[in-house]
Amino acid sequence: MDALGLLFHLLLQSLLVVHEEINFKYNGFLNGNLTLKGVSFIKFDGMLVLTNDSARLLGHAFYPSPVQFKKSNPDNNGTAEAATFSTNFVFSITSKYPDIGGHGLAFVLVPTKKPNTSNANQYLGLPNDTSIGRFLAVEFDIIQNPELQDINDIDNHERETLFGHGLTMITTRYEYMYVGFSASTGLLTALHYVHGWSFSTEGRAQDLDPRKLPFIKTVSNKVVHSKGFAIGMTLISVTLVFLMIIGAINIIFRIRDGDEILEDWEIEYVACRFKYSNLFAAARGFGERNLIGSGGSGRVYKGVIPSIGLEVAIKQKVVHRDVKPSNVLIYEVLNAKLGDFGLGRTYEHNNNPQTTNIVGTLGYLAPELTRTGKATTSTDVYGYGTLMLEVSSRRRPIEPKTSATELVLVDWVRELYSEGEITRAIDPKLDNYHSGEAQLALTLGLLCCHPHPDYRPTMRRVVLLLGDATLPPLPHDSIRVFRLLR
Repeated sequence: MDALGLLFHLLLQSLLVVHEEINFKYNGFLNGNLTLKGVSFIKFDGMLVLTNDSARLLGHAFYPSPVQFKKSNPDNNGTAEAATFSTNFVFSITSKYPDIGGHGLAFVLVPTKKPNTSNANQYLGLPNDTSIGRFLAVEFDIIQNPELQDINDIDNHERETLFGHGLTMITTRYEYMYVGFSASTGLLTALHYVHGWSFSTEGRAQDLDPRKLPFIKTVSNKVVHSKGFAIGMTLISVTLVFLMIIGAINIIFRIRDGDEILEDWEIEYVACRFKYSNLFAAARGFGERNLIGSGGSGRVYKGVIPSIGLEVAIKQKVVHRDVKPSNVLIYEVLNAKLGDFGLGRTYEHNNNPQTTNIVGTLGYLAPELTRTGKATTSTDVYGYGTLMLEVSSRRRPIEPKTSATELVLVDWVRELYSEGEITRAIDPKLDNYHSGEAQLALTLGLLCCHPHPDYRPTMRRVVLLLGDATLPPLPHDSIRVFRLLR
């Protein structure tokens, strides 16, 4: 056979192969020759890994040859009809945070092996551009994303087990499509595995052999039940309990003795701090007889410090509960004063905050206030942090007309900080501003908006940080904790 005849023979052979029925079975994918995209890979044991547990990744795996899903029916005057297919596959999802979950994976039929417009996060790596045309995806989610309303979808059955479900595919303009899997991670991360896969366009797909499928290796129970392990865990537990008792005793004595860490300016000068018990005694229990006057920001009492025989005016601490720009007064020399204490209430030292009706303005409320209804000085610090972000970025705390990622101001600025692009949040209309001061205001605002109230600075500390004190970087784990709380 000459070269031209051989070439024609091979071309005809390939065309005939394309039109043949597809029938394959993979008990593991070592010899699967799949087309892999994104971060997907095949492990040494044949396990197909679509994504690892890092954030914002996507992975695709497709059967290398297209499958014919549109065939002419000779019994119907040659009219093209959608072909049927059957498939079996075994998959598993290992979430990095089991109590929260992950986004999941999908079995897909797409017209191209290069869906360049795919999205990670909760979109499972599926195409998002209409230019790719129609595709079919069977989603396997382990969390519900109510914001994703699929087109031509089947209703969710998260509470109902489906062993089988019939579906008539809408006739597509594509004669050939690729079959495979798609998965992605977002802020919620998980490992997505496919252990085995069978597929057929000529009847029922072949059954997989569970004995030949690769499996996820876990820690052997023998280690847990070993004598050495038990002794080690016992010693560690006893040591931790002992350290916790010592720490609790130390904290109790420090609270009882009023021992506090002195700030830098107090070390340089004379510290002028008094125990609350001394102030309580000096003002005779803050009774009405020692009341000098009261106003919108609290009450002032007359007191005498016995140790120095000095008369002092003592003002009780007040929780404002509604720190926002409209309650800030600006004088001619740009001195700012916080006003409108209509929602304020006295904050008793060393007493547990009382549960009250949630008051304040949406966008400035600390997350723990909406859960417990207990207002503290830390909730005021959160409102002040939101105020700093609002002034620096010229954005409202909640912008309903923006994209989902920019809807909540605190979330958006915190995400920019984690990406090292916090300067993008600065108001673009600001002229001749000091970039270092702008970054300080934004970072300090995020610190004041820490999701845990115990990690927020006091207002005394905020004043020092706005001065010459060094601003510590935001802990990386605080960003992760905040993402998990969203």
